[in-house]
Amino acid sequence: MRMFYLRLFGSPTLELDDVALTGRAVQRHRIALLTLLALAPARRMTRDKVMGYLWPERDTDSGRNLLKQATYVVRAELGENALLSEGDELQLNDRVVTTDAAEFDVAMAQLDFQRATRVYRGPFMDGFFSATPRSSRSGCRRTGGACRCLCECSGALG
Repeated sequence: MRMFYLRLFGSPTLELDDVALTGRAVQRHRIALLTLLALAPARRMTRDKVMGYLWPERDTDSGRNLLKQATYVVRAELGENALLSEGDELQLNDRVVTTDAAEFDVAMAQLDFQRATRVYRGPFMDGFFSATPRSSRSGCRRTGGACRCLCECSGALG
């Protein structure tokens, strides 16, 4: 099974075998969809919440159609199992897509500051409009600030 890597620190990219992908799967709303699910508790979110974050100005029918198109493209490009559906929820399959944000969280929890500084490549979703919930963005700003501090300290300590 192929494993994709979603980089969210710095300019967001989706990679396979350390090569950034191009094409339909990495267009803004699809990267935003992957990001929302990657940062959500248990990597799952209701379709209504996803539509509210990605297309707040659209009516329900239009939003559902746009979400249907986005999930179709993601599944076509990353594999049918990349996005799982259960009832009205979508879930990002962690056996198909992993993220630097998750890797960073594990490194910080294990107090592995060297690994955390390797993972951190810049501000969260730098240069990208953010459809992520405010709580996730503020958490990432705190995390990024902590990592910048770690980088500065590790440089000062040699």
